[in-house]
Amino acid sequence: MASSMAVFDVWYRYPKQVQAPVPPSRWPLHERPKVRATPPISAITPALLERRYSVMACNIERLQFGEPPENLIYRAL
Repeated sequence: MASSMAVFDVWYRYPKQVQAPVPPSRWPLHERPKVRATPPISAITPALLERRYSVMACNIERLQFGEPPENLIYRAL
């Protein structure tokens, strides 16, 4: 039987730079043996920003030419 793990990419409140470590939740879920909690910033990699800006630039060009943007999640009214 495979072992399961829960991973949460959310912090309840963010620590300030001069503050002691802040737990990721009001509840001690992170103390469970099969739970990992990371702040959303953990998703940032060196290549992420370059890819993000490339998609944004592409979508600006698409809009200039009357094309719909790619990866549209919610269309504003």
